[in-house]
Amino acid sequence: MTTSVPTGIWQSYLNAFRRYFNISGYAARKEFWSFTLINILFIFLLIYFARTVPLLTIIAVLYGLFMLIPMAAITIRRFNDAGKSIWTLFLLQIISFGVPFVLPAVGAKTIQLLISLYILYILLRDTREHPETAEKATVGARIIFTLMYVVPLLLIIAVLVTGMFSGYFKAMTKYKALKTLNQEKHVEMLCPQSSFPFHLT
Repeated sequence: MTTSVPTGIWQSYLNAFRRYFNISGYAARKEFWSFTLINILFIFLLIYFARTVPLLTIIAVLYGLFMLIPMAAITIRRFNDAGKSIWTLFLLQIISFGVPFVLPAVGAKTIQLLISLYILYILLRDTREHPETAEKATVGARIIFTLMYVVPLLLIIAVLVTGMFSGYFKAMTKYKALKTLNQEKHVEMLCPQSSFPFHLT
C-alpha cells in the first residue's frame, strides 16, 4: 500500500505547484500541513516587511491569489486521503455560506464554527492506506472544482486588472489636464497680455 507522500517539507511545498490543478489522488497529512504552514509563513513575512517596503503589499496580494488554486487542490486531495470527497467539502461550504440567510446571527455563527471544526478534524485525520492506483477525479468533481475555485479566481483577477487599468487611465487623464493647465500658466507668465489704462476709440 502506498500514498503520495513527498519526502520533505520543501518537497511537499513544491509538489503542490507541480500538481497545481490536480485534484486526483491523495495528499497525506504531512504533505498538506507542510504546504499550508510554509504558505502561511511566506504571507506573514510579506505582510510584515510590507510596512517598510509598500511594494511587498502588492506582491503579498498576488501571491495569495496565486496560491488559491493549489491550496484548494491539495485540500481536496487531503479530503480524498481522509476518506472524504470533494462533494463533502462542497456541501459543507454551501451550508456554511447559506446559513446566515436562514438563521439568526448567533445560530449561523455556531453552525459555521462547527463546520470549520469538522473540516479541521478531516484535515488532521490519519493518512489512510490506498492501493497503488491513484484515485482519478470524476468529471463532476472537476466541474465542481472549476466552478468553486477556478472561475471565482479568474473573476477576481479580471476585476483587479480592470480596476488597475481604469485607475491608470484616470490618473493619466488627470496628469495630462494638470500638465496642460501648467503649460498655459507658464505661457501667460512669459507673455503677459498688454493692458492700457485707456481704450483707443
